[in-house]
Amino acid sequence: GNNGVFPGSIVSVKIPGLTAIGNGAFMYCKELTTAEMPEVTQIGMKAFAYCEKLTEAAFPQVEVLPQYAFAYCSALEKIDFSGLKAAGQGVFMNCKALKEVSLPELTALQAAANSDYAINLFRGCTALQTISMPKAGSVSNSMFYGCTALTAVSFPQAASIGISAFYGCSNLAEASFPKAAEVGSQAFYNCTKLTSLKLPADPPSVSNSEVFRGCASKRSLTLLGTDGNTLTGDALAAAQAAYDGVTENGNAAGDGRWYGW
Repeated sequence: GNNGVFPGSIVSVKIPGLTAIGNGAFMYCKELTTAEMPEVTQIGMKAFAYCEKLTEAAFPQVEVLPQYAFAYCSALEKIDFSGLKAAGQGVFMNCKALKEVSLPELTALQAAANSDYAINLFRGCTALQTISMPKAGSVSNSMFYGCTALTAVSFPQAASIGISAFYGCSNLAEASFPKAAEVGSQAFYNCTKLTSLKLPADPPSVSNSEVFRGCASKRSLTLLGTDGNTLTGDALAAAQAAYDGVTENGNAAGDGRWYGW
């Protein structure tokens, strides 16, 4: 059945002049392949959820995407949300064909002040290979859970990494977080190929010993300055001493390791 505003059999839609799409407007339109509405500035919750044949979504004027707006669009390959500033829970969850994502203006992982934190934003996007979110202030809980095609990530402004953020990203080899101050439980659990990690000079707070469980046994930790460059000399020595001095969650001071790194 179709619970949306438009009939579930609709194949394409072109609506010049439309500026807003309501909650669930196209939900379960499982035959919809194209949607051309270039002037849209607002998209509602679950607006395109379960549009299983939709291959492209271009809404460059939209600044906020609420929860599950494009969830389970399993054929979605290309998106253009170049003006997006805030996203809610599960917006692109299980978009299994999505390969590349660039959200240059995204800063907030919450669609509204009273809404849920943006957990599961790209959860289950198993084809996702590259992600660019240079202004994102955090990585939310389960944000990339099970994104098995991701090989490298860099979040230059993220101060926190949420619970299970990269859980099961089995091909993730490199990760850079020059401003990370806290890392949630199981954030990198079973990232079996993760060998290169870049963190700031001050050791981030780590919730428990499960954060890096299942990661590669041979690992390289690179420490970065506030400018994002690799530390050297006395600055590097001081940072290494700070990491080596961490004793929480079973770490032993003076062993030259930090959570196995």
